[in-house]
Formats: sequence, structure tokens, C-alpha cells
Amino acid sequence: MVAIAPLIILWVGSDIRSKILVAALVTFFPLLSSTIVALRNVPRELLEMAKISGANAWQTLWHVELPLALPGIFGGVKSGLALATTGAVVGEFVGARDGLGALINISRGLFDTPLMFVALITLAALTLSFYLAAVLLERVLVRWEP
Repeated sequence: MVAIAPLIILWVGSDIRSKILVAALVTFFPLLSSTIVALRNVPRELLEMAKISGANAWQTLWHVELPLALPGIFGGVKSGLALATTGAVVGEFVGARDGLGALINISRGLFDTPLMFVALITLAALTLSFYLAAVLLERVLVRWEP
């Protein structure tokens, strides 16, 4: 994904849309794979019990599979959010004049180490806040897990 970021910026432009697209594409595959693994790990007995009880496919998905897969899905969400900030910064490295990635590039070119540390610490704080928001949302939605 990092390798095609310049192409995305050429096709979409160097505005915020390209950064969002790069971040979304970097995030998509870890989230998709964790969701698929989580849904496949739902116990077969519970799926059969829902079918015996008369639940249709949507009811089984909504009331059995999705709640039991939420911990695995949130694992993908948490790793995806960390990758999203990385994708946004990569998008800014390649073709932006503003943002943390551009600031890191500028400070590197000017050999301004304190400015680079400020940008990196801000990036780490932003990533950590996204991660903690996902943890908080997981605690609200998945109350039965310790």
C-alpha cells in the first residue's frame, strides 16, 4: 500500500481525499481479515442452536455471530487505527504541504531535530488516543469479556 501511495495521490490529487484513501486502504485489509477470522471462530453449536430455534440468516448474524465476533473485530479495529495514522502520514510524506507527515519531512530537510520530535510525539499521542477510544468503545459494547 505504501508503494502505491504516490499513484493514489496522482489520481486523486494532493488534498485530504488522497490521505483518507491511503489511510482507508491501509486499514481495510487488517480489519477485513480479523473480522473474517472472528466470524469463523463462532462456535458451530451456537449457530445450529439458532437455526433450530427458527432464526433466519440475518437474525443469526445480528444476535449470535456479531456479538461473539466483536472481540476479534475490535482487535482488527485497534490495529487498523494504528495503521490508519501511518497511512495518513505516508500520504502526507508523498504529496502534502501540511500535516504531520509534511512537518516531519520539512524538519528532516532543515535538520530541525526538536521539531521532528514534536511531530513524532504528536503522532504517537494521536495514535494512542485513537487506540484508547477503540478500547473504550470495546468495553462499552463487549461487556461480557473481562
